[in-house]
Amino acid sequence: MTGLVLADFCGCNKALVIDNPAPDAYCVMYDTRIARGIPQFFNLVTRMLWDMRQGLRSQQGASFKVTFVAAKNVDLSMLVVDDVTDVPGVQEKPGTKMVYSAPAIQLDTLASDGCGVASAPAGGERPGNAGGDKKVAANEGDRVWGNAFSVALPDGWIVVSDPSQKDTFVLSPASSNRRMEGAQVLYSWRPETSEEMRSMDQLEVRRAVIRTTHFPPINNMVPRGLEYHEVQGDGCIVAVVQVGVGLPGMDTGIGLEFYVCPLYRDNDCMRVTFYSWDRDRVNEARTFVDGLASTVRLNKVEPLSWDIAFKKCFETKVEPEEFRELAVQGVSLLISIRQGVYKSAVYETSLLDGNTALDRENAGLKALAQLNADSERYLDRILDAVDAQERFYGKESPIYQDIRSAAANVIDVALLRASNCNLEDGRDAEAILAPSEHMREIRARIGLDPAPAPVAPEKKAAPEKKASEKKDAAPAKEKKVAEPAKEEKAAAPEKKNDVVIEKKKADDEKPQPFQPKSWAEDETRDRVYALADRCNEMRGDYFDAKVNKARRQRELDSIVDDLNEAISKFDYFRDLERKREQLAELRNNLNNEASSCEKELQSFGLFDISNKRQAKKKLSDLTEHIEKVDSSLKAIEVKLSKGSSKLVKAKVDELRQQKSDAQLAFKEAEANFEQIEAEKKERRAKLEAFCASVPKSDRFDECYWDADWQMRQAYDRKRKAKTDPENKRLAKQFAQTVDVGEVFTLYDMMDAVDGIDTFSKAGVVCYMYDRTHSVKKVAPINNRTAYVLTDKRFMDIWDD
Repeated sequence: MTGLVLADFCGCNKALVIDNPAPDAYCVMYDTRIARGIPQFFNLVTRMLWDMRQGLRSQQGASFKVTFVAAKNVDLSMLVVDDVTDVPGVQEKPGTKMVYSAPAIQLDTLASDGCGVASAPAGGERPGNAGGDKKVAANEGDRVWGNAFSVALPDGWIVVSDPSQKDTFVLSPASSNRRMEGAQVLYSWRPETSEEMRSMDQLEVRRAVIRTTHFPPINNMVPRGLEYHEVQGDGCIVAVVQVGVGLPGMDTGIGLEFYVCPLYRDNDCMRVTFYSWDRDRVNEARTFVDGLASTVRLNKVEPLSWDIAFKKCFETKVEPEEFRELAVQGVSLLISIRQGVYKSAVYETSLLDGNTALDRENAGLKALAQLNADSERYLDRILDAVDAQERFYGKESPIYQDIRSAAANVIDVALLRASNCNLEDGRDAEAILAPSEHMREIRARIGLDPAPAPVAPEKKAAPEKKASEKKDAAPAKEKKVAEPAKEEKAAAPEKKNDVVIEKKKADDEKPQPFQPKSWAEDETRDRVYALADRCNEMRGDYFDAKVNKARRQRELDSIVDDLNEAISKFDYFRDLERKREQLAELRNNLNNEASSCEKELQSFGLFDISNKRQAKKKLSDLTEHIEKVDSSLKAIEVKLSKGSSKLVKAKVDELRQQKSDAQLAFKEAEANFEQIEAEKKERRAKLEAFCASVPKSDRFDECYWDADWQMRQAYDRKRKAKTDPENKRLAKQFAQTVDVGEVFTLYDMMDAVDGIDTFSKAGVVCYMYDRTHSVKKVAPINNRTAYVLTDKRFMDIWDD
C-alpha cells in the first residue's frame, strides 16, 4: 500500500486525521485497527509526511516532530465489522518522535519456500536482490545486482541487505564461513549529474578522477589511498584502490579497506571492508577483492557521447568551426586532468620507501606519457573524420583546408612536450615524454611533422652535378659580360681603364672563405677557439635570463594564488553582509508582526479565551523566531568583526594591479630569454657547422668534431687562465717550506700556506707539481696520502 492509497482510503473514512498545530510539528489521530492491519503503519505515515514536505524548499531535508494519538472511528466500523488481527510487520505505537531522515519501509517479502539470489535477468531487466540468511553457497549463474553493475556472489557469502533497496546491496560471509569473518561488501550508489555523465564518459578521465580523489585525498572526509591497480572484469576494466583505515596518527594496525570502481561513467562502486583483520593478511584480502572485481559486469554499456556527437563528421559536411568544437571535446578533458594525473602519480610513488625526488618526478612524467598514449585513439578518430570531409569537399576546397588546419591545431595541443612542463629537475623529461612511433605517424599524417622518406643512394650525386653545371655556366656568363666590357674599354679614356683595373685588383684581394684542412692547422684551432668563446660568452646571460624568467613565473603564480584567496574572502564577506541585511529586514518584519499581535491580544474581551490562546501562542512563536534571528545576527556580526567586503575589495584591486604588472614583467623576461636562447643556438650552430666542415682524420679523437666538447674546452681554458697564476704562486710558496726529498701530506700543505685552506685546493697544487714531474706519491702516513718533492726546477720555469 503506497502513501497516496493510504491517504485516500483513510481520509475518506476519517480513520486518519493529520493536524499541523505548529511549524515542523504534526499530530496524527488514527484508528487502532488500521495500525494493526497495515504493516509498518507508523513508518508509512511518517514517510508520507516526509515526502509531502519535499515540495517546499524551506522544508526539504528539515527535521520535524510527529505525535500519534489513538482513537476509534465510527465510519470505519461500518466497513470493518470483525476485529482486526495483527499482521506481520505491525509496529508498536511510538507516541511522539522526531524525524531526521526519510524513514525506511522494511517489509518481509520472503516466500515460504525461501528466496535465493537472483540469477542473470532475461530480456534485459535487472532483478532485485533477495535478503536473509537463505543462500550459503552460490552457483556459477548467481549474481547480485546494483544500480550500475553486478557481481558474482562468492561461495560462502549471503545477501543481508533490504530487498526493497534494488539499487544497492550488502554482502556478508555466512555463519559457516569462519575464514572470512569480519568482512563485508557494500554497494555504494550516488546519482550522477548530467555534467558528471559527460565528464566521466572517457575511461581515462574516470581513472584520473579515482586516483586524484585518493592520491592525495581531496579533503579530510576522503580516505587516503595506499595502493592502486586495475583488474580485468567481465567486459570492463575495474580499478581497485586500497585506502587507509582510521585517521592519520591514530592507526590501530587493525582493519583493511578497498574500493572497487568500474572505469565507466557511473559514480557507483563497492566498498570491501575487513573490520577485524590484521594488516599481515593484506595479500589474502587483496586476492579476494581482485577475484570479486574480476566478476564485475556492467548492466548497460553505451557508446561514448563524444563518439555519438562526432559521428556527424563522418556522415555529412560540417563547417570548420563546428568540426573544431567537436574535435576539441575528444581531448579537452584529457588535457585538463594532466596536473592531477602528475600529482597523484608523484604522491603514490612517495608512499614507497627509498624514492628520491627524481624518482617521484619521473613517475609523474611516466603517467603523463601514458596519458599521451591514451589520447592516440581519439586523434586517430579525428584524422579519419578529416579524410571523410576530404571526400565530401575535395582536397582543393578552402573549407577542407580550414578543417585540416583546425584538426592540426587540436592534435598539436594534445601532445604534451617536456618544454611545456615546469619541473624542478627535468633531466629525464625529454626521454620519457618523447612521442611514440604511432604519435609521430599521426603528426606526420596531418602535416605537423615531416614524414620519414627513404634515402636513395643514386640521388647523392645530384648536388655535385648542379654545382658543376653552375661552374660551367659561370665562364660563359663572364664571357658575355667581358665582350661589351672589352668594347667599352677600347672606347673609354685612360682614366676609366685605370678604374677598371683597380676594381679587378680589389675583387682579387677579397678574403675567400676559410676551408679547414685539419685540426693540426693553427688557423683551424684559432677559428674554433673563437667560435667556442663566442658561445660561452652567452653562458652567463643565458642562465641569468632563465633564472629571471623562472623567478617572474613564481612571482606571478604567487600573486595569482593570493588574488584567488582574496576573491574567495570577498565573496565570503559579501555573502555575510547580504545575509545580515536579509536578517535585519526579517527582524523588522517580525517586530511589526509582534506589535500587531500584542494590539490584537489587548482588543479581545474578557471571555474570548480561544482567540486569546491562539494570539498568545502566535506571540510566543514570534518571540522564539525573533530570538533565533537575533542569534544568527550576532553570529554574523562576530564573523564580520574580522573584516569586510570593502576592505577585501581594496586588496583585490591591489592584487589585480600587481598581477597585471607581474604578467608584463614575465612577458618581458620570457621575450628576453627567448632572444638570448635564439642567439645562443645561432652561435652554437655556427660552431657545429665549422666543426663538421673539418675533414675526418684518424689522428684525432671523435670529440674534436663535437661542438659541446669544444665549448667545454674553451670554458676550461678561460678558467685556467684565471686560476693558474694563483695556483703557481701557492705551489712556489709551499715549495719554499720543504726540501727536495722531504715527505708531506695534504694536511701539511694546509698548515704551511694560508691560501691553501681546503683539500681540493691542496690537491690542485699537487696537480701543478705533477705537471712538471716534481712530485712522487709514497707510502701513506697515518692512513693519509703522502708525497715527496723530487725537484724544484719548476720555480725557475714558472713566471712570477
